[in-house]
Amino acid sequence: MPTRRVAVQALSVALALMTFDCVAEGKSYFTLVGELVGIVDTPRHLRDACASRLPETRQHVHVAYAAWRDRHSALLARVDNQISRADARARRQGSSFTPTSFREAGAQRMHEQMRGVDLEQARFICGQYETLLQEKDEAMAGAVPTRLAAIEAADQQLSRREDGQ
Repeated sequence: MPTRRVAVQALSVALALMTFDCVAEGKSYFTLVGELVGIVDTPRHLRDACASRLPETRQHVHVAYAAWRDRHSALLARVDNQISRADARARRQGSSFTPTSFREAGAQRMHEQMRGVDLEQARFICGQYETLLQEKDEAMAGAVPTRLAAIEAADQQLSRREDGQ
């Protein structure tokens, strides 16, 4: 059984992609989108990292994630729409790095972090997967809709500006 300090450090690996659940004024559109990606993608990234590092957890984490995704399907569809819009905007601006690139980098980072912990820590982290989903349920009820509304408003404003209105 890990000590409390080791347990806290191990759990911090799993929560590395999480951001604070508040919307700060004055953030750029792409900053807000990136933060939103970090919030909503952490469950998927950790699911995949746990299934890879500890194959015996695969069924459990996949079932738990599917239930979480189903609970939030309407909101996640809006998030995916905004990420697609942000990807298109980034490409129009000549950027090769898009929010989808950020998603892929986050997944890779989570896998690297999970490979970097010992087996006991990995078991502890993956054993906390349900707790992470419960925390994300709270974010999906509060911070995510707030942040998404700010992103949608910024997207509309940027679209008007891009259209020359």
